[in-house]
Amino acid sequence: MDIALVGAGAVGVQLATDIKSFYPEKKVTLIHSRAQILSSFGVRLHDYVMEKLGKLGVEVVLEELPTLPKTTTWEPAEIIPCIGQTLNSSILKSFSSASISLLTGHTRVNKKLQIKDEIKEDTIFNNIFALGDVAETGGRKFARAGSAQAEIVQENISL
Repeated sequence: MDIALVGAGAVGVQLATDIKSFYPEKKVTLIHSRAQILSSFGVRLHDYVMEKLGKLGVEVVLEELPTLPKTTTWEPAEIIPCIGQTLNSSILKSFSSASISLLTGHTRVNKKLQIKDEIKEDTIFNNIFALGDVAETGGRKFARAGSAQAEIVQENISL
């Protein structure tokens, strides 16, 4: 079974290496629209990771969009999108639009990751938290950061 991952940022690279490590018999292809994987990092990291991907047997296709001509017969059994996602804050926006940053669209949070009001600069919902990609924390959007944020939320939930 062939697996194609679209997007070679941190998530795409991690998933490609994890899949190939656990299932070495599978053909894993990482497709990226730019000339460099991990585009937000330096070229040294690109070179290092490209070497490791090659040794692992992950095929990397750069500067390509994931469209195939009609004559192509390759049909991966699984296509996994690993590209930037659009935030969906519509539920929160429906009852507290001031909690959504107009600049970024992220949910404004305090140090405890409780939702705060943009105008009052105060926590308005003590029992509603935001974490991960949707939370405006100023940090990078990585799974490890989301896991650490989950621990913060867990510590601050009062039953």
